[in-house]
Amino acid sequence: MSPNREQIKKLIAQGRHQQALDALLDLLSEGPPLHKVHFAAQMISDQIDTASLGFKPLRIAILRSFTLELIEPFMITACARLALTPQLYFAPYNVIQQEVLDPNSPLHQFDPQIVILAARLHELSPKLVWQFPSLSDQQIEQLSEEALQDMGQIISALAKHSRYQVIVHNLSSPAYPAMGVIESQLPTGQRLLIQHMNQQLRRLAQDYPNVYILDFDQVRARVGCDRFDDLRGWYLAKSPISSAGMAELAKEYAAFIRPLISKTKKCLILDLDNTLWGGIIGEDGLEGIKLGGDYPGNAFAEFQQALLNLYHRGVILAVASKNNKADAIEVFQKHPEMILRQEHFASMHINWQDKVQSIRTIAAELNIGTDSMVFMDDSDFECELVRQELPEVLTLKLPGEPAKLRGKLESLDCFDLLGYTAEDRARGRQYRQQAQRSKARAEGASLEDFYRSLEIKLLIGPPQPGQFNRIVQMTQKTNQFNLTTRRYQPTDIKAMLDSPDTFVYALRYADRFGDAGLVGLAIVRTRAKDWLIDSLLLSCRVIGRTVEQALLVYLARQARQAGVHRLIGEYIPTAKNVLVKDFYSSRGFEQIAAHDGPIQFRGNLDKLPADYADYLQVEEC
Repeated sequence: MSPNREQIKKLIAQGRHQQALDALLDLLSEGPPLHKVHFAAQMISDQIDTASLGFKPLRIAILRSFTLELIEPFMITACARLALTPQLYFAPYNVIQQEVLDPNSPLHQFDPQIVILAARLHELSPKLVWQFPSLSDQQIEQLSEEALQDMGQIISALAKHSRYQVIVHNLSSPAYPAMGVIESQLPTGQRLLIQHMNQQLRRLAQDYPNVYILDFDQVRARVGCDRFDDLRGWYLAKSPISSAGMAELAKEYAAFIRPLISKTKKCLILDLDNTLWGGIIGEDGLEGIKLGGDYPGNAFAEFQQALLNLYHRGVILAVASKNNKADAIEVFQKHPEMILRQEHFASMHINWQDKVQSIRTIAAELNIGTDSMVFMDDSDFECELVRQELPEVLTLKLPGEPAKLRGKLESLDCFDLLGYTAEDRARGRQYRQQAQRSKARAEGASLEDFYRSLEIKLLIGPPQPGQFNRIVQMTQKTNQFNLTTRRYQPTDIKAMLDSPDTFVYALRYADRFGDAGLVGLAIVRTRAKDWLIDSLLLSCRVIGRTVEQALLVYLARQARQAGVHRLIGEYIPTAKNVLVKDFYSSRGFEQIAAHDGPIQFRGNLDKLPADYADYLQVEEC
C-alpha cells in the first residue's frame, strides 16, 4: 500500500529523507492525480534535504510557442528520480527568436545546460494548420519552407553554443486532419506535409552534435490524443497540454536528460521462474512451464523478444535465480519456444544463495558497478531485499499480469542512449567473452603466460571514421579506469579533433576470444615544453591486461617524436576511480606539489618505457 502524506511528513520530521523521497516516488509510480504531483514536488523542493542525498542542480531553459509553465511540478518529480534539482527558465511566451538571437537576452544570461525548444506548427505557420484546404500547392510549399527556415535559424543559433544540449520538439500532426478520411489518399495531404517537415528537421539536427529531436507525436500517442490535448486550456490560457500530457512529456524530457548527464544503466539482471517463463521449472518441469503458444505463454515469449531487442541495443543481460541449475539450463537448451539462449547472458548465477550476493558476484565478474544495474523479479520479498541492501540498483517488481510484462520493459528509459555504436551492438557478446577470459585466467600457470595465451592485438592512433560517437560515449560513461572523469559532449570532442593543439588517440582491442572494439582513449593538450594528458580512460572490459601501459607507452613515443621532453598526467579523485589513484606514480611519474585542482604528475620521457610488452601485438596508425 502506498504511503500517505502524513507518513511521508513523519519520515521527513525524523530526518529520514531518503525514505521520504522513496515514498514520494512510490506514490507517483501509478500516474497519480495532479494534487499528488504538486504535493510531491513541494516536499522535494522545500522539505527534503536533497543536497544531503547528492542531488545536483541542472539549469534547463524552455523556449516555447505555447504555455508550458504547468510542467514544472512534473519536471521536479521526474528529475528527482535522477537525483537532480531542475532550475527552470521559461522564456516569454512565443518570443523564441528574440531570446535566441539576442546575445544579451535572459536566456543566454541564464546560461542553461539544456535547452528545450517546444514549438508547434499552430504558431509557426497557423495557415498550414487551420486553412490547409484553401491553400494552393505553391502556398503550402512556401509556407512550409518559411516555417522550416525559422526553425533552422533558431536551431543553428542554439547549436553554436556548444555548452547547450538542445532538445527540439518535432511537429505534431492534428488528431483529425484537415481533409478528413480522404487525407491518406491524397498526394499532398496535411499529415504527409508534416511528416516531410519532420524529416527535414531530423536532417538539420544531424548537422549539430548537440541537437536532439524529440518525437512529440510519439509522446502524445502514449497518452492518447483525447487525453493529451486540452482544448479548453488552449482557449483559456494558450496551454494545449493536459496534466496527463504534462506528466508524459516531463518523463520524455527526463529520458533525454539521463544519457546527457551519464545516468544510464548498463546491465539488466533477471529472475527465471515467472519471469522468462510462466510457472516454476523445478515443480512444473520442461513440459509444464508456460512459454509460447497460447496465453500466457505467448506473453512470456514476447517479453523474451523485447529482452533480446535490448541485448542487440547493447544492454548486458544476466541471471540471478534461486533454482536447480540443471533444470534451468535445460529450458535454455531444449525448450523449443525459448527465444533467449545462454549465449545472450554475460553471467548466469543459478543457485540457492540470496540474490544480493548473486548481484554482487555478477558485478565483480563483469567488472561494473552495481549502480549501473537494474534488477527485475516477480517476488516482493526479493525486490525488497535488494532495495534494502543495494539501494543503488534500480529494482523493479514485475507485474503479476503476464500481458503487462513487455510494456513494463519497453517503458523503461534507463537504458536509452543518444548515440548507437558498433560497440553497443556487440556489448553482450563482449561481456560473455570477458567471462571466458576470466575462466582462462583461473586456469593459467602465470600472469604473463595468461597474457601471452590471449594473443592480444592493439591498434592505437587517431580516431578512425565512424568512431566519433563511441569516443563521446566513453568520456561520458567510463568511471573506474578514468583518471580525470571529465565528461565531454559531442561539440567538445569535435572541437578537439579540429584543434591543432589537442590530440585524441583511440585504442582498439582484440584477442583470441573476440574483438572488444574501441576500449581506450587518451586526450592530450600540447604545450611548448610538455604534453598534458587531459583524459586517459579504459573500458572496464579490458582492465587488468596491461592495455593501459601500452597506451601510456604510445603517448610517450608520440611525444618523443614531437620533440617534447615531459608528459604531465592529472588525477581527479572520485568515488569510483580509486582504482587508478596510483597509476602515474607506479609508472615512473613523480607527483608535483598539489595546488587547487587536479593532482598532477610529471614524467620525464627519458625515464619512461619506450617499448611495448613483448606479449602484445601493437599496430600504430
